Amino acid sequence: MDLVFNEISANYLANSEHEAKQRMQNLLDVCKKAKENAFSNLRVERQFDSERLKESYSIVDWLNDRSVLPTQKSFFLSYRRFPYIEESDESAETTFIEKSYSLHEADELRFNGKETEGLAVAYIYDTIAVSFPVNEVWQKVCIKLIERDNESEREVKVRHVSLFKHFEAHKNFIAAQKEIVLQETELSPSHKIIHLRDDHGQDILNDFAKRLLNSCYVVKVINSLPFNQKCTNFIRKIHPDGKIEIVLIWTTPGYGLIIQTTGRNARETEKIAQILEENYCG
Repeated sequence: MDLVFNEISANYLANSEHEAKQRMQNLLDVCKKAKENAFSNLRVERQFDSERLKESYSIVDWLNDRSVLPTQKSFFLSYRRFPYIEESDESAETTFIEKSYSLHEADELRFNGKETEGLAVAYIYDTIAVSFPVNEVWQKVCIKLIERDNESEREVKVRHVSLFKHFEAHKNFIAAQKEIVLQETELSPSHKIIHLRDDHGQDILNDFAKRLLNSCYVVKVINSLPFNQKCTNFIRKIHPDGKIEIVLIWTTPGYGLIIQTTGRNARETEKIAQILEENYCG
């Protein structure tokens, strides 16, 4: 699991070079604490190193500053990783494109209502966002966003740290990330619902759906998918709310269905998807 940097907090410039260096020191302290708790990287945008810490002093300048300890620079370079979303992660990329996430913090006078990137990615990945602690909003342990798509909008919350002490507020979440404990449904296969469109391949999908319902992690079959003839992945898409899209890649038309699992977040759903692929692909 990775941390994700909130780019909005980088819009507030430090008043001095000393303050700029302190800002980077604070970020490193937060990242080191996160690494101790199994967070592998700090996800940043591609242009992150060009961000200004103060007028005429960027992160690149900090990296070239001889007064900064080489060990600090080395840790930073090894821990920061870009881009926000891996190019191979089509599921997260699709969610990011299909939905929009805007800041919903009235006390952030400059950026309230603005679309976010880092905070959005942190929410999509169900992880923790990191900011420079530049004002009261960016010193909260939870940041509110408005999630919108073509049909609805709702308020969502992103776990957040900007100071070393903030990790205490997330200790239960962090502990849960170290070992994934999957929840099993109490429904028997005979009591699980299958809903499919009246379309070609319904008999094939129905037979496959009955097999899937034997899994203790599958709650129901929500519907069949449009044909995906060119899809080569058994798991087409994973949703953070436990839904998984599956394509029967051995069928010429690319029959598929979407199921509801017991996954309560992205990590659990990804784990369930791996199990289903191992047990039911082919």
